[in-house]
Amino acid sequence: MFKLQLLKKHILKVLVTVFFLFNILLLKSQNLVPNPSFEECYSMPTHFLLINNIHKIIKRWNCPVSATPDYFNSRAYRTVSVPNNFIGSQEAKTGNAYVGLILMYANGSEYLQARLKSPLKKDSIYCLSLYISLAEKSSHFVDQ
Repeated sequence: MFKLQLLKKHILKVLVTVFFLFNILLLKSQNLVPNPSFEECYSMPTHFLLINNIHKIIKRWNCPVSATPDYFNSRAYRTVSVPNNFIGSQEAKTGNAYVGLILMYANGSEYLQARLKSPLKKDSIYCLSLYISLAEKSSHFVDQ
């Protein structure tokens, strides 16, 4: 009788553990941003001055203003390569690519936009994370 009770308790502990592990896997976050590391591209840039239509280079991203964000990729020409390029040296946080933006200048700011993989839901909590690095050849920075 005692062994049967121990066995039932053991089975119950295993079932509870499996239940919690299964729920943790279901709650795993998902990334709603398409091409989040800018890995998917139509073509490799050959020079930073030629990148004025970022939507023709990076898949699923565009710049809605007349600014010219820069695209850097380890397989690109040396002035826009990773890690060393015309503005300094920076490894990609993940993958082989990243984007350079001027956040404040006389004509406005450079920024990118992309359509999310699915719409945001009302009354839901979302977490945004991104990695920022000041280029070595930058003379100014934005702190807000």
